[in-house]
Amino acid sequence: MELSVVVPALNEEDGVGETVEEVRAALAGVTHEIVVVDDGSSDRTGEVAESAGARIIRHETNRGYGAAIKTGVENSSYGVICLLDADHTYPPAAIPKLLGEFKGDGCIVSGSRFLGVNAGMPFIRKLGNTFFIYLTSILLMKRVYDVSSGMKVFSKTTFDELQPLPDTLDMMIVITIRSHKRGYLFREVPIGYDDRKGASKLSAFREGVRFLTTIVRTSILG
Repeated sequence: MELSVVVPALNEEDGVGETVEEVRAALAGVTHEIVVVDDGSSDRTGEVAESAGARIIRHETNRGYGAAIKTGVENSSYGVICLLDADHTYPPAAIPKLLGEFKGDGCIVSGSRFLGVNAGMPFIRKLGNTFFIYLTSILLMKRVYDVSSGMKVFSKTTFDELQPLPDTLDMMIVITIRSHKRGYLFREVPIGYDDRKGASKLSAFREGVRFLTTIVRTSILG
């Protein structure tokens, strides 16, 4: 298998180097590339990632988490994509486990933080995510274990079929719900979740409102 690991990054100099190094170790013996999309960072994110062995694509301005993923996928060299965050919360060592469940076009494998050990997730985020998971499960009438995980494996073909996707953080929610509604093979694999490296840049309230709106809209409209 040939794999492109796409890592969206905004001001993640504290975690991106370690993330890239651990991806390289996890995929030793696998033909792969690591594409870090620097989404308008004001720190040394791109420099640190490049020194660790990643290929860097830079946005001159901050265009959004989802936009960075789109850029990475569009510019990737291989047909199979693994998404991973730059802050070292998701475990690169789990990538082979996700690849083991991947069955090709029409299959999405998602790392579930709530089937695994998510000791690094702050309580308020864990509470919010639990609510969103149960709401999504009710609306879809099927059990979902992690609606917003940022660690996923899929093909470029499947990613293109799921368009249009938002440029914002809720892209992961749309991928999860739309995959279920369209009958794709969606597999969830237990993963760990650790403390992030560096300060969070998210507003829990603003993103929470966005997530709620996206879950309801996508569950109804697809």
